[in-house]
Amino acid sequence: AEKSIKLYPNAINYLNLGIVNIGLGDYKGAREAYVKSINMGGPYKAYEHLANTCLVYGNPKENIIFIKDYALKKFPQDAILWSDLAVIEYKNGNTSDAIIAIEQAFKYDPSPQNKAIYDSIMNGQLKNIKIIIK
Repeated sequence: AEKSIKLYPNAINYLNLGIVNIGLGDYKGAREAYVKSINMGGPYKAYEHLANTCLVYGNPKENIIFIKDYALKKFPQDAILWSDLAVIEYKNGNTSDAIIAIEQAFKYDPSPQNKAIYDSIMNGQLKNIKIIIK
């Protein structure tokens, strides 16, 4: 991925570097790569991957701002962004905002995963949900 960036530094190559860094457990490097991808006009996947990374890395308040004020403004019907926002809001004690976010996620993608997150938030048991960073 780094060689690809040296040859052709573009949004897709930075997205790929972020994915590699996630696989290596380098969340800081992944975040930096996703931000570069987004700054270069990266695809919606760069926003989703950065939001996923926000679940385990970074300042929670800044992560909420990124998802609410940037990612969801650009992709308001993206269920992954909504579900990530729900988890971060819940983890930070913002239960009512978490409920609103997971309801939006479920509206756009009524998947078993979003249902499980919804049920866990409503039951105060989100800590039992395993989050998979993709």
